[in-house]
Amino acid sequence: TMAADKSTIPVATSYVILDDTPQSTGVSDYPQRAGNRNRCCFGSLIALFVFLMLFFLIPRNPAIYLKHLEANSDDVISGSFEFKNLNYFDVKWNDLDTNLFWLLDGGQHNICYTSDDDCSFYYLGYCALNIGSFNDESKFQTSSRSNAKRSVELYQSDQQIQCSKLMIGNSLLSYQSLLLKGSVHAKSNTRNFGKVHVKKSIYRFGL
Repeated sequence: TMAADKSTIPVATSYVILDDTPQSTGVSDYPQRAGNRNRCCFGSLIALFVFLMLFFLIPRNPAIYLKHLEANSDDVISGSFEFKNLNYFDVKWNDLDTNLFWLLDGGQHNICYTSDDDCSFYYLGYCALNIGSFNDESKFQTSSRSNAKRSVELYQSDQQIQCSKLMIGNSLLSYQSLLLKGSVHAKSNTRNFGKVHVKKSIYRFGL
């Protein structure tokens, strides 16, 4: 047999390694990412809208304050009231019904009355003598985030007038302690707040 000539056998000088990893097709996923971003932005806008709606529409209780008392030369007492609307919508007010009490300690209550039962109640150890009421049935309205001030005259019986004159006379020597109790009715087109009570506070009256 004839031996093969080794010089004629082809010898590979380079190799190609085949990879199983899928190759990119050149198609971008940008539309999918953009769609996700759009959904995210839309959800954020909805959340912001709901937050703003709740912030502006959630009812906040109105408030009433007695700012100051004054007595004229005839010893007629008037009270200056402030009605505060904390809401972002209009509030209607009516039926102010409050009572003013002179706070006395010990047995001083008999300077106005002779009966031991004339104390309407006791507050922080003081006898509370009713010396009149601030009543106003008129209706008025406060716009969004606004206040209204009204002056109301103190309604008194003859006995209460004599008692308040004593209180005014004593105020020339020292401040007298007074307490206001009562409420006013408030409502809006979306919420009936009912009776809004005056915050209990001791007022110092002096001339």
